[in-house]
Amino acid sequence: MQLPERERRELAEELLESVDAGTEESWEESWLAEVRRRSAQGHDDARPWSEVKEGVLRRIGKT
Repeated sequence: MQLPERERRELAEELLESVDAGTEESWEESWLAEVRRRSAQGHDDARPWSEVKEGVLRRIGKT
């Protein structure tokens, strides 16, 4: 806490990168497996992000 803010930010970024470094690949593999599972079960109801975002914003009263 005695470091200047800029140095604390840099340190925090380095710490987060060191933790996340090995998990990104396994996260991607897990996500792809889930997409394949849903597709195999007939869940092909994907929608564009813009449409999903609009619906969420409408539900929470932001549009």
